Amino acid sequence: MEFTVAKIEQLKNIEINIRQVPEGTQERVGEISVYNRNDTSMPDIDFDVSDSMALKERLVEMWGEDCVAPISNWNTLQLKSLIKDISKLHGIPFTEVNAVTSTMIREATPAAKQRHGIKAGVYAPTWEEVMEFSATLQSFLAKYPDVKARVEGLVGQVRSCSRHAGGVVVAENLDRHMPLINSGGVRQSPWSEGQNVRHLEPMGFIKFDLLGLSTLKMMEGAIEHILRRHHGNDNPTFEDVLEYYNTNLHPDVIDFDDQEIYKNIFHAGKWAGVFQFTEQGAQDFCKRAKPTSIVDISAVTSIFRPGPLSAGVDTDYVEAKNHPQYVSYLSEEAREITEETFGFLIFQEQIALLAHKLGGLTLDEGNMLRKVLTKKGTGKGGIKTKLRVKFVDGCVTNGIDREAAQNLWDKFEFFSGYGFNKSHAVSYSIISFQCAWLWNYYPSEWMAAFLQKHTK
Repeated sequence: MEFTVAKIEQLKNIEINIRQVPEGTQERVGEISVYNRNDTSMPDIDFDVSDSMALKERLVEMWGEDCVAPISNWNTLQLKSLIKDISKLHGIPFTEVNAVTSTMIREATPAAKQRHGIKAGVYAPTWEEVMEFSATLQSFLAKYPDVKARVEGLVGQVRSCSRHAGGVVVAENLDRHMPLINSGGVRQSPWSEGQNVRHLEPMGFIKFDLLGLSTLKMMEGAIEHILRRHHGNDNPTFEDVLEYYNTNLHPDVIDFDDQEIYKNIFHAGKWAGVFQFTEQGAQDFCKRAKPTSIVDISAVTSIFRPGPLSAGVDTDYVEAKNHPQYVSYLSEEAREITEETFGFLIFQEQIALLAHKLGGLTLDEGNMLRKVLTKKGTGKGGIKTKLRVKFVDGCVTNGIDREAAQNLWDKFEFFSGYGFNKSHAVSYSIISFQCAWLWNYYPSEWMAAFLQKHTK
């Protein structure tokens, strides 16, 4: 079933096909996932369009401003900037202050990671941890007690209210269910929803992320050039662009196994405008990994983030991909779930499925485990211990050694620090492949669209 928000003619964007999958399966298509028929958690609904403002305005036109409200961001006073501002007020030399703020995070991070049992990857210590573990900051605050008193009283307090870049709440009669506020002339939800805080989901509201993706506009431009040059259409309409897209580029029709594209673009390093591969590091890693499928591209883009890179996962992944015969698996079920990523837990869904298949957790409990391990602010952190006990006991029941089961749980926690959402990664990798398809088969038209985008 195609999920359409409004007429494409009015939105002027190429929409990504999002389909429902059969009830009870674990397959994830697009950015809407169906875990199982008993899943009680709220879905994540993400739309990437070429013009997000047009989409938001259209939603308000269709359903009214009482049914569509942007989500607020509450910006808080951060420790580093607060120390600088208060020190300036007290006339403390900038060089002395800067010596403290430039070293305190680096000092506090190792001790904070040790407290949480984090051995690799990136970790941002909280302001409480910085104040506890940074000797330089402690000496500075002891020297200037007035600064300390004001910092302790203000740090973490709300500084200002802004709007989420793409988040909106869509529901009937929002003004009857939440106290809408006015910010900059726009009515918006007073509650936030994000990685570190979750107000909307526990109260029954769903956040829609409506984000602008300029790559989609570039794809439209390339198709317009193709229609003019190769199809004799001097003035293509958006309906013409859409028809070409649906015929040649739509996820249901494009050949994701076209190895010519992988070889000519991803292996050869032809990156002009290819989505997700604009950084030198991502390009180099992709050339080393030599993807041959959408899942391979998804793994590459998921690994190319600070956490996995700092842990050396990129090097280990390439080695495993080049020598899959040396990869060992805990069980046949573990092979089925992680073989596509050569034994690595790259995707969050792999954690949920391993917990279900090996440890006997229900699919809903597996999804809850995924959230508890990978997301902050769920308000359900206390359930982790119960899930761990049930998982380890379930593994033992299924014939897995208790120590091996505990080691696997430790891997869950280790990989969860940088595990990526597979549905998101695959959806974005499809766009990367579509860019590569245009670049491979219509290089002149793709380059013209690329240059147009970067000369505006």
